[in-house]
Parts: sequence; structure tokens; C-alpha cells
Amino acid sequence: MNKALSFLLGLLVLSGCSDSNSQAEKIDLPNHNWRIQLPEGFEKVSSTEGAELQAKGIEAIEETHEQEFTNIASTLFMYRKDESNYMDANTQPFDPAIDGDYISSCKAINEIVYETFEQQMHGLPMDSSATTLTVDGVEFQQFTISIDLPGNNKMTTHIYSHLFDTTELSLNILYVDPEMGTAMIDAFKNSKFQ
Repeated sequence: MNKALSFLLGLLVLSGCSDSNSQAEKIDLPNHNWRIQLPEGFEKVSSTEGAELQAKGIEAIEETHEQEFTNIASTLFMYRKDESNYMDANTQPFDPAIDGDYISSCKAINEIVYETFEQQMHGLPMDSSATTLTVDGVEFQQFTISIDLPGNNKMTTHIYSHLFDTTELSLNILYVDPEMGTAMIDAFKNSKFQ
């Protein structure tokens, strides 16, 4: 179960430094046949900060589940707007012959993610759902968690995952600002897979 947890690694921490960029960034990932245009005003998270966020995420998972986890994912990009709205994408190997059924694995990972958030958020009201979303003809597994924060705020995270042969692609969107959440989700829905 130590695979496929990379999408959670940065989701539990929402602070740090980044490189400013006020224009919409177009990301072209030819190795993954994917093109996405981010909403305006997003800042690229440095690789150093990204590694720190991943380390804190692993620590939260290990603390919650009392076992060690290994991150085998490769980060494709990590961007944020403000301190509480961001998106990142990564890939990692997944071989059904070795790792088992992909959908079953997604369900197990969803449970780990939910339990980790539940412990880290100290009893705040939470809700979750699992469904699918088709983007440019590609069906993604979608897992959503909404957490009621103090001050009548809500934090929402969407995790989108798809298995391409033996490589999993995951996109993670986390937001407190609902308008920013809609903008990030729309950017993903409008992205292209060649």
C-alpha cells in the first residue's frame, strides 16, 4: 500500500514560498500527451518547497497509519494561488500484474486519504464522494473531500487519477476559495490529451 499516496503529500500543508506569475501558464507535457492551461495568477511552487511539502505529507500519513510509506511519484508540476488554493500533478508506475486491480487500489487509497485528513483536521465535519470525470475522452477516477473549517469556510480537495498502461497520472486540486476551485476544475476539464 506504499504506492499511490503522492497526491496527498502536499495537500495537508498550505504554506511556503513560490515564484510569482500573474499570466495564465500553459503547460505542455508531451511525454504524457497532456496540455493544460492554468488560470491566471498562479505561482509555481519551487522544487525545494515541493519536496518539503511532500515530506510533511508523508509524515502525516505515517503518523495516522503508524507505518512507513515510500513516495515513488514524479512531480510534473505544482502551482498555487494565495496560500490555500493549489493544484499539482504527478505520475508513478502502476502495474496491475504486480499492484493488483487499479480501481480497488484507488478505493483503498481514498480511504487512507480520508482517514489522514480526518485525523489531521481534529474532528472537523467532513464529507467525501467518489465518482468519475471524463476529460477529452479520458475517464478519471475522482475522489472529493470537503471539510468544514471554522469561520464558515470550507476546504475542498479533488483527486483525479487515470491509469495509462502502467503509469498513473494524478491531478490534485485543493481550494478554500470556491471561485478559484471552479477555475482550476474548469482548467482541468478543458485540458487536452493527444
